[in-house]
Amino acid sequence: MTIEPAFEKSHEPNTHSPTGFGMRVLGLCYGAVAYTIFLARFLYAIGFVSGIAVHIFMGITLEERDLITVFGDEYRRYRARVAMQLGRII
Repeated sequence: MTIEPAFEKSHEPNTHSPTGFGMRVLGLCYGAVAYTIFLARFLYAIGFVSGIAVHIFMGITLEERDLITVFGDEYRRYRARVAMQLGRII
């Protein structure tokens, strides 16, 4: 009794996967795409964080201007006693 394999190995060369120069070109293309995606995500994150920071500090500046307009010297005295962002930590 002999056991036959479920499939036979082909002795023909594999022409579907790139080898040699084609593999190098494929690697370069993959690297260029991956690098571009990484760079885009990094720049997006930097832009997002800096945009939020600018928005917060502009809002604080405009709000303080409005508070000085409304409350005048009373708010100026309060601002001299209390720190702007993190209280007495800094």
